[in-house]
Amino acid sequence: MEDSAVSSCKSVLDIVIAHAKSMVADEVALQLGVQRDVAIIADEFEMMRYFLMTGDQHQDPGWVKQVRDLAYDVEEGLESFAAKVDQLEKPSRWRIPRILCERRRATLEVKALLARVADQAFASKRSLYSRLVKGSDADHATQAVAEQSGIFSAIAAIDQARRAAAAGADDSTVDLLRLINDGVKDLRVIVVWGTSFHLCNTSAVKEAYGDGGCENRNAKFGCRAWIRLASASRQDEFLRNLVSQLSADVTGDQRALAELEEMATEILSETRFLIVIDGLCSIADWEWIKAYFPDKKNGSRIIVSTRQVEIASLCAERHYQVSELTQLAPDQALYLFHYKVKPQADSAETISNSSTMVVADEFVFERSQEKSKLVQLICQGHNYPGCKVISVLGMGGVGKTTLVRSVYEELDSLFQNRAWITVQRPFSVLSSLRSIARQLYGPNAGWEIETVGLEETINEITRLLGTRMCLIVLDDLTSTADWDLIINYLEKTAVIVVTTREYKLARHCSRDGNVFKVEFMQDEDAFELFKRKVFKKDDEPFSSSPDLKDEADLILKKCGGLPLAISVIGSFLSDKPKTRLEWRKLNSKLGISGPLQTMRNILVRSYNDLPYHLKSCFLYMAIFPEDYNIKRKRLIRLWVAEGYSREMQHLTAEEVGDKYFAELLDRSMIMPAKKVTHSTGKIFSCVLHDLIREICVSESMKEELVFTLEEGWSSNTKTKVRQLAISNNWKRDKDEFERTLDLSHVRSLTVFGEWMPFFITDTMKFVRVLDLEDASGLTDHHLNQICQLVHLKYLSLRGCKDIFKMPESLGNLRQLHTMDIRGTYIFQLPSSFNKLRKLQQLHASAWFKDEHKVGPSISNERVTENLKRRDKLKLSFSYDKNFHFRGRNVSCVVQVPRGIGKLNALRTLGYVRFGHGKRNASVKELIGLTQLRKLELHGVDRTNCRDFWSAIAGHNHLLSLSVNRDCVADDLDWHLGGSLSPPKFLENLKLWGRLVRVQEWVQQLQYLSKLQLHRSGLKKEAIKAIGNLPNLGILRFWKSSFVEGELTITWESFPSLILLDLRELDAVTIVEFQDGGMPKLERLQAAGWSKLHAFVGLGYLQRLKEIQLDPEFSDEFMENVRRQQEEHPNNFNLKLKSVKSEQYTMVRDLED
Repeated sequence: MEDSAVSSCKSVLDIVIAHAKSMVADEVALQLGVQRDVAIIADEFEMMRYFLMTGDQHQDPGWVKQVRDLAYDVEEGLESFAAKVDQLEKPSRWRIPRILCERRRATLEVKALLARVADQAFASKRSLYSRLVKGSDADHATQAVAEQSGIFSAIAAIDQARRAAAAGADDSTVDLLRLINDGVKDLRVIVVWGTSFHLCNTSAVKEAYGDGGCENRNAKFGCRAWIRLASASRQDEFLRNLVSQLSADVTGDQRALAELEEMATEILSETRFLIVIDGLCSIADWEWIKAYFPDKKNGSRIIVSTRQVEIASLCAERHYQVSELTQLAPDQALYLFHYKVKPQADSAETISNSSTMVVADEFVFERSQEKSKLVQLICQGHNYPGCKVISVLGMGGVGKTTLVRSVYEELDSLFQNRAWITVQRPFSVLSSLRSIARQLYGPNAGWEIETVGLEETINEITRLLGTRMCLIVLDDLTSTADWDLIINYLEKTAVIVVTTREYKLARHCSRDGNVFKVEFMQDEDAFELFKRKVFKKDDEPFSSSPDLKDEADLILKKCGGLPLAISVIGSFLSDKPKTRLEWRKLNSKLGISGPLQTMRNILVRSYNDLPYHLKSCFLYMAIFPEDYNIKRKRLIRLWVAEGYSREMQHLTAEEVGDKYFAELLDRSMIMPAKKVTHSTGKIFSCVLHDLIREICVSESMKEELVFTLEEGWSSNTKTKVRQLAISNNWKRDKDEFERTLDLSHVRSLTVFGEWMPFFITDTMKFVRVLDLEDASGLTDHHLNQICQLVHLKYLSLRGCKDIFKMPESLGNLRQLHTMDIRGTYIFQLPSSFNKLRKLQQLHASAWFKDEHKVGPSISNERVTENLKRRDKLKLSFSYDKNFHFRGRNVSCVVQVPRGIGKLNALRTLGYVRFGHGKRNASVKELIGLTQLRKLELHGVDRTNCRDFWSAIAGHNHLLSLSVNRDCVADDLDWHLGGSLSPPKFLENLKLWGRLVRVQEWVQQLQYLSKLQLHRSGLKKEAIKAIGNLPNLGILRFWKSSFVEGELTITWESFPSLILLDLRELDAVTIVEFQDGGMPKLERLQAAGWSKLHAFVGLGYLQRLKEIQLDPEFSDEFMENVRRQQEEHPNNFNLKLKSVKSEQYTMVRDLED
């Protein structure tokens, strides 16, 4: 367990070292002529990081803070140099003198940074070397070797192994027995390194030695010896010990040294040996020890243990690899230095099949009886004469919100409309009512809801509540005044559920006595939850370890029956040794006061136990407001931009971030906000529990990581800020903003609510993350100011609905890695976009605006007036399934400029349009974007279809592809077949258009797991071909994707399918499932057409769990399904869900 300051410092050092060693830094250093200086800076920081990793638990906080601040300054300097070099590309002749001056200035700044780093490293280096070489007793030769060794590369290799293990990489750990018995005939030296251990107590080494180092008799060693070295070993003592074990010679003590050498040489030259050298502490000792062990090419092995890292690097093979052997404590592990081995398997399968994600339903724990009572209480609201108010009462952490959320999801079909409001502080009636109106409208809500006044909003809510059966939840209400303000406008609601911690407030809201108190968990239920968390699948864990029961009872007593506390501590113990000693140590460190303090002690303990890379990720979440729904992918992209998640071996930075997210979820430090999607099995978003967020905010403030500007904050001194979050409840006071904040070191800026131009000042020179998602008040003319932030790596304008055009100054952002413009009205990127050579992700979106979706009494005039470029708009008319006119549609897809093929760092591109014309990008340019992982585009037609498929055919990194045609009559796959096919490693494919040659190319996609088709016009031959795909798990047929009357799923087809989604297949009257077809299907969905008469053969779907249907299907059809439900062995769940009149588009996934 280490201090937060040390963890924070380690994370910053990781970032700056990675930056200093990156290819970008190498290129900058080469151009400035300071390659050696940058390399020395990286080495010095590696030394300081090693000192933090191996030093005492309690470091000097002043020194730690100095190192961290220096690391920040160095990183800012390196980024500044990179930006300057980019700006000096292709200079004109008259600018050469100025350029030379700029480079000279940059070089001097590097020299100054080097001097500062050297001064800071001096003290720690002396201390570190004294530990490595055993202080003043070491000889001068050893001192010199230690100082000149490759210690820095060894530390880097250890750190890489540590991070790989933390990310769960397949090759992060290596089995010692496998190394010993790998069949290689050469003599191999395997080194075990750790900072505080005795090798003889390491079970992995004892097992290897105790079994003779063999897994079969043919691999058996002829002799073996375990030599434990003293601090000052003598050769004669070593030889006597060695010979006595090799030959069982009891007279070795009387033999001369020469005779002992002769005996050892004879035995070791003729026999395959396994030798363990325990406690090597001198390089000089290793030089004479290794001379006794000849390489006779017979598969002999030597295992060496040492506590000194550079001794480990010198004893190992010349081109060694470092892997984790075993984890002793959260920040202490044993590592193997060994010859490089090939990875056993690719990790892609590990990632895709990760089981670390959990479903939200798990958080309802042992609450079945309470849940039933609450459901019954809410259902009585149907017959209630007025508005029924139910107050759910309980202390923080007892599970009020979780229980109500579970009931809220379950009663989806009972109420026509629902709304969930988390009450913000300070309370705003207008914001709360707008949120309610937006949820009551559902998918039909337009952006105009955010612009109408209080009176119009009240009138519309009153109308909706008066005509529909509605359920509204007010979560975390804290004030009677807030309740009195809002209840006047919600009196026509059928049922209102309030969650609160205060009994008086609960009685005030529910004057008729409908107060539902959530109690602490009963001992039996708490024990069952604890077992499930700690032991996972073991039903009777205490039968084999009865001594743990007493310790478990003590832990549960201190948890006080609080589900969150039990969940957190159970997750914490699940990865720990299941021993009484380990649990007793935990008990001794937990508080003994009331339940709330006990839980806080538990939560703080769990936070302290996080590895330092997870601590940084967790503390960064303090930027989000209380009860904020944090999108998983957004959070991961922010981690990547901040440097907390980086590429590691064969894992991308995003995949590593996914692992970090999953680990925080497993440790119960974050909670899922929504149920998992059947499509991905992953959590869309998460929330922080109030008490956990308190820890997050307090620790981040203490370490000066995140500062939140919110209502009620004031300061008489300037506060140094690096990561700034502006809350939506802050009053937007410019004078206070500039007077109280030191903004010269701001690295990230996140704005919630209204944007103001003064948020960006001239002193902000190093901002690299600007997250303005859903910010209001941001318009086109503000973007020029933003585009002067030349260090930006991450820019999100998502949901900023007043943005219509990106300026030419966008080209200034040459360090940009991620740009998100989804939800804006940008439909043309400027030509300067092609200057963003480091851009890896462009997230854009097609939007479709139709009159029937707009909010109360608001038209599309504002949109159409701002979109003057009619040649970029696509106008059409919309009809419902009964052919009633629904309104005019305006759709727009972002057009990318010609020259995009130069942006060869792109990994994600979409949703964008490739078209015709001199200024627009051609699909031929895709051939240069070989690093693409995800591509979503519009604009493929019969004139460029062949060029498109040819351009991407060789893109072996491409995993996700979405293609939308320009014309309904065009065939998307006319040119596919034979030697031309989609990229063979595709996992996700979405096609919008007619397909006529599916049988000729679909079998090439053996890795395909998701397929979505729209207006494809397929027939049964194509269905049969698709059914042969071995890994297809999700299949969506939408809008005339199948055009025959009977859709038949034949025997042995679709062997891996889990989800089948059928929508608007107007020609289909019967869907038949034959025996053996879709054997793994769990969920079946159908909606949007009335001609479907029957599902035939549902009984053959042995794993079917749920069928979701549009209630507008005929009564005859519904009766057919219900009859099969009763006869089905699983008695699958039948869910009726209205599919509102909407356009089924193929834009971004819901989780994005």
